[in-house]
Amino acid sequence: GLRTLLDPEIRSFDLHDFDLICPRPVQMAEIHSLASGEVSDQFFDLSLEMCHDHLFAYLELSEVDVPPELGEELFTHRRGIQA
Repeated sequence: GLRTLLDPEIRSFDLHDFDLICPRPVQMAEIHSLASGEVSDQFFDLSLEMCHDHLFAYLELSEVDVPPELGEELFTHRRGIQA
């Protein structure tokens, strides 16, 4: 099961509920907003826009001095890699 320090309620999911074939989008869930119990239906497709936003939020929070143009280059390069 899944739990966080902020919310110790156990959450669970069954891998059989997911399509694990590579061409399918990555599935994501907001761990802090999940209800307790079975949460398979709370996962959603991870979009390129969300990946972009997560990368730049990480770069900002990590206090690593990365110019925005380099962040865009990192994001664009990563998108070109196929599973």
